[in-house]
Amino acid sequence: MERGLEGSKWGRGGILPNFDDDDVVVLRPSVWKWIIVGLTCASFLTITFVLHRKFSDVEFLLSLVFWDIGLGVAVLAWIPAWNFLRIDREGFEVSRIGFSKHILWRDVHSFGVMSSGPPMVGYNWIAERPLSARKRSSIRLTGFAECLPDTYRCDAELLADWLNGHRMRLAGATHLAPPNT
Repeated sequence: MERGLEGSKWGRGGILPNFDDDDVVVLRPSVWKWIIVGLTCASFLTITFVLHRKFSDVEFLLSLVFWDIGLGVAVLAWIPAWNFLRIDREGFEVSRIGFSKHILWRDVHSFGVMSSGPPMVGYNWIAERPLSARKRSSIRLTGFAECLPDTYRCDAELLADWLNGHRMRLAGATHLAPPNT
């Protein structure tokens, strides 16, 4: 049974839903964030066209390409099938603008709130999983090897605790493995 959280008050200070073993919960990012990004790009694109005589040809083309790409990304982010976090009994799937990956609960050591930048949910791999130099550098900077691309209309700490609860319940004994640092 797949459940979404549209219309529920699970974000800021709300409660995330209970998770039964047969459930699939799908979290989606805020539509308003992408509407604002799209409107900002469209505004700057309009300004580029209005003031195109004040720019050199190269500046005009670079500005046109940059704001077109931003507007395209914002429009693609509105497509629900391309931007989500799907949680099931095996693990979780992160999809952002067409690129998705499924991560098993048994491969994740822990979730937490990243120590630098805006509040985002980060996660570390278990020790058996090899890490690239980029991921080791990320651990030194933020405390986590990877992060979710969004907080999905939820407080980062609440989402991290909720994901940790499901990871420990569904991963079995592997949650006791040491982190890969």
